[in-house]
Amino acid sequence: MSDRIARTEAREEGFYWVVLGQNPPEIAYWERGEWWLAGDATPWHPDAVTAVSDRLVFRPRLAPVA
Repeated sequence: MSDRIARTEAREEGFYWVVLGQNPPEIAYWERGEWWLAGDATPWHPDAVTAVSDRLVFRPRLAPVA
């Protein structure tokens, strides 16, 4: 993982590795200025979460079907 990313910088919507308090890193979704963590019905305040990665990008490996 890269160095911690500043909380105040503009970021693209998408999935990131984040740390919430003393919990181990987990994946959360950044959307419209709020962090959405899996299983939570309400967003987390942006200052409560520290992003510790760049935006995660899914790059599928396409293989022919046998």
